[in-house]
Amino acid sequence: MSNNKNEIFNYKKENNYKAILFKIENEEKVKESRFLRIVAMLVIAIIGTTGIAVASNIIYNEYIKKSDKVELKELFYYGESELGKIYSNDILDDMIYDKETELYYKVIEQEETYKQYKKMVNELPEISDIDFQKNLIMIITAGLGTEPYLYRRDLVISEINADEETTYITLVPNENPNYDKLRTELYVVFDKTLLRDDVKIKIDTSVFNIKGITPISKLPKEYSKEEAINDGCMVIERPTIDDMKFIVISENKYALDELIEKSEKGVESYIRIYLEEMQYIKIMDIQYKNGIFIITSGKLGNANTFTQTFKYITKDKFKDNTYLYQCNNTKKDPLYSSNILLFITFD
Repeated sequence: MSNNKNEIFNYKKENNYKAILFKIENEEKVKESRFLRIVAMLVIAIIGTTGIAVASNIIYNEYIKKSDKVELKELFYYGESELGKIYSNDILDDMIYDKETELYYKVIEQEETYKQYKKMVNELPEISDIDFQKNLIMIITAGLGTEPYLYRRDLVISEINADEETTYITLVPNENPNYDKLRTELYVVFDKTLLRDDVKIKIDTSVFNIKGITPISKLPKEYSKEEAINDGCMVIERPTIDDMKFIVISENKYALDELIEKSEKGVESYIRIYLEEMQYIKIMDIQYKNGIFIITSGKLGNANTFTQTFKYITKDKFKDNTYLYQCNNTKKDPLYSSNILLFITFD
């Protein structure tokens, strides 16, 4: 079994019971921002009679005219068959792919081009609602696939910034998310003066930061397991690499089990896990909120963190007193489609 790009981890049970553990590959920079903001920054160079350029930053909320979710499936309509409508990703060839977020976007500056999209998706704004002399419309989509991470299924525009070379589009998880959606699909109408040759999209997950505790990215590299215990963390160490024993040395040995039990009752809660591996220390913040588990993880001393979201965390016996905890989006997920969270050995 092999990992796919969405970090679906599997393990193979061999004689020595070694397993592939949770690994971080996608890295997202974290920026503190809790409330939905619509902000735009325009850098203006004013050249005076002396020939000296003076730059100033001006912030205007009015640069964003309108933004909303929209059903874009009909953009992918290809034709009819005996079984019904056929859909294809061919339309994505006319869009730009943002590698960091794995989203596609289309910038439409001309009315004639927009008419073609409006004809395919009637839910888009009326042509008369967009002043193409001053404004443009951007369509953002994940294509036809189902987004595996729940928090990415219902994103909204948080802000649009621009400097001299780049337009920055920031998305955040919806405050009241709809996890029944399969993917993020939205549009935004904004002032043409903000458009640059380079466009970058970012998903800001700082909304998942837990109040009252230091974010993982800001923990010092010297943060010890003794300090973690004093801070109330669930501290786990792995004495040797030759076996699959992960011993909880803090008193809250069943903190993860208690978090799972609370989730089954709909009670929101969180824990922080300090996992001492052989060559590095991994920190995991696991919280249950809005009906899902939000798992933010990172290596101690590294500013980069990785966020995943799942509906369930399950516990299964692995070997002797060692248990395997996995993340799933269905209660009875088969092993090969589950994400390994961690192993814990109980006395």
